[in-house]
Amino acid sequence: IIVTVDSIPSQPSTISGVTDLCAGDTETYSVTNVSGVIYNWDLPVGFTGTSTTNSIDVTVGSTGGIISVSPSNSCGTGTASTLDISIGTVTTITTQPEDIYVPEGNNVSFSVAAQGENLSYQWRFNSSDITGADKDTYSIVNVQQSDAGNYDVLINGICGNETSDVAVLSIDVSSVQELDKYGISIYPNPTSGRLNIDLINSVENASYRIIDITGKVVDEDKLTETKNIINLGSIHKGLYFIELKLDSQVVVSKIIIE
Repeated sequence: IIVTVDSIPSQPSTISGVTDLCAGDTETYSVTNVSGVIYNWDLPVGFTGTSTTNSIDVTVGSTGGIISVSPSNSCGTGTASTLDISIGTVTTITTQPEDIYVPEGNNVSFSVAAQGENLSYQWRFNSSDITGADKDTYSIVNVQQSDAGNYDVLINGICGNETSDVAVLSIDVSSVQELDKYGISIYPNPTSGRLNIDLINSVENASYRIIDITGKVVDEDKLTETKNIINLGSIHKGLYFIELKLDSQVVVSKIIIE
């Protein structure tokens, strides 16, 4: 009579599968199958999975950990094989680019701060990519009125992509002569509250914002006519900026409410 005696199964082969992942990724892990052996998978907290004979389909959690698999049969459980899984940092913007108000001819820089893995940057002007603007800072030397408009940056990383807030570059044209050059007339200035805004040319999309010296917007609205009257009587006396958006053009001037 030949008697066959089973033994506790040996440690499984090395677990195969990707070890560097992002939260929410899915991956399949497996070991070499041995007949008659049951494979028991153990996942880190936050991971979920569905196992088959010798593999498991896993959705990873927000933090890493150890995946292990133990072989077992009727004689007991053998030594587990393990695999250390790391989870990359989610791409996140920590500091947004800010609006800039400058006189024509100045130098300016927009900047953004972000965290994540293998980050790349692409700055945009009025939603169009700027060639060569691929750092966390974008600078313009000797700004002109043609540079005024909306700037944002696309940030790509291993664990996600982010688009920054829009930062507006406005050119400060405070003198009457400079305003005339852009087809704008603002009067009276100083004003006791009633302000006229005349646009020499008809503009499809026009609006204004009144901004105090701390950067807070105290009034804003659309400009629907070539001749517009706004009432600033409820605003405290002092120095303010008026930002005018005329289609893609952005102009800033100083006004005094007295």
